[in-house]
Amino acid sequence: MSLAGFLMKFASKKSAARFEKATQDPVSVQNNKLLEFVRRNAQTEYGKRYGFGSIANVQDWRKQVPVVSYEDIKEDVNKVVQGEENILTAERPTMFAQTSGTTGDPKYIPVTPTCQGRDHKDVTRTWLYHSSVDHPDLFKNKTVSLVSPAVEGHTPSGIPFGSTSGHMYKSLPTLVQRVYALPYETFEIVDYQAKYYAIMRIAIEQNVSFLPSANPSSILKLCEKGDEFSEDIIRDIHEGTVSSKYRIEEDIRRVIEAKVRPNPARAKI
Repeated sequence: MSLAGFLMKFASKKSAARFEKATQDPVSVQNNKLLEFVRRNAQTEYGKRYGFGSIANVQDWRKQVPVVSYEDIKEDVNKVVQGEENILTAERPTMFAQTSGTTGDPKYIPVTPTCQGRDHKDVTRTWLYHSSVDHPDLFKNKTVSLVSPAVEGHTPSGIPFGSTSGHMYKSLPTLVQRVYALPYETFEIVDYQAKYYAIMRIAIEQNVSFLPSANPSSILKLCEKGDEFSEDIIRDIHEGTVSSKYRIEEDIRRVIEAKVRPNPARAKI
């Protein structure tokens, strides 16, 4: 295990311990979390609408707060997107997670500082810790993680929207970034073919022991593109180049080129 991998496992241990403690009494933990959320947002427009201030337990929540779909709260979300505050959450969103829009218009999910804080990080760290315990060689070599861009645009009020996983990847500490084979900028390549070429151009040259992805089909796509671009990739690894055939933004191309060197031995494998 690399030093960065060891530090990642060590840092994740505390998160895993908090999770294990919570599993000893999940009902109380969940109730307390619900009431914490209710109290924090009692004075929002949504909280006042459903009487958050009078909710004292789960039974009150079930009686007063309806189960809703995104369409039910779409008008509220649009207010937040336009910059109105204290609508759904007392905290102002730092960004919006955006869905792909494959089943309709993209959905905007407000992400608050609390959401980005310890609770969110604990989920990932707990998973990483237990995964590394079950698979000791997980961080032995490089990690190739697939994410979407952290920022894909801005709302009319100037709040960025994009991928939370991309934001986390971009914000990784410098030491931890050494575990990851791909520089974050790779995911900001606009051209679809060029992005997959760049990912495989960098990844195939590495010894990879961990390839996490939210969607298994992405891994199959990487394999397909690796075959499709194989001649270019082998040539580029041999010569230490980044093919000019693919439309990679110049600033991103410079980042990738700074990471590669001629590697004839790897090209022969």
